[in-house]
Amino acid sequence: MRFTNFQFKYVKGANDKWAYTVDFEFSQETLDYFDERYTAMFTQRFYSDLLWRYAGLAFPNCAVGRDRVNKVEDIKSDRNLYEDYLAWANSPQNKALKEEVYRENFFRVFGKTPEEFGLTSNAPTVTREPKEFIVKNPPTVTPEPEKII
Repeated sequence: MRFTNFQFKYVKGANDKWAYTVDFEFSQETLDYFDERYTAMFTQRFYSDLLWRYAGLAFPNCAVGRDRVNKVEDIKSDRNLYEDYLAWANSPQNKALKEEVYRENFFRVFGKTPEEFGLTSNAPTVTREPKEFIVKNPPTVTPEPEKII
């Protein structure tokens, strides 16, 4: 969108406090263009799902269910664990998994695949910014050996 398309008119009502009021009218296309609800919903779902998957990779002995929920909360509340998660999320490790999470959540939120919107089939390029949240050498996520009880 190169400019915001809208209509307006000056309205003067009886006994109004101001000399006039401006009544704006925006087209549905303009309102849709500036609607960040879906972007926010997608971003929140994508990173929540990615954190869930990371908890399973980083802590493979953590069972799916209440244990995993607790581990996700531990990661969120511990700065070092959360920085490790961000380092992993912004690294090339497990790229196929991250693309799968991206595509699944994209479809859940927008109801179409990225290609149907004219986007590329790859997940977005991940940057190393913001640097203050990312450790310099991201840890390698390797499964812990299973303990035999």
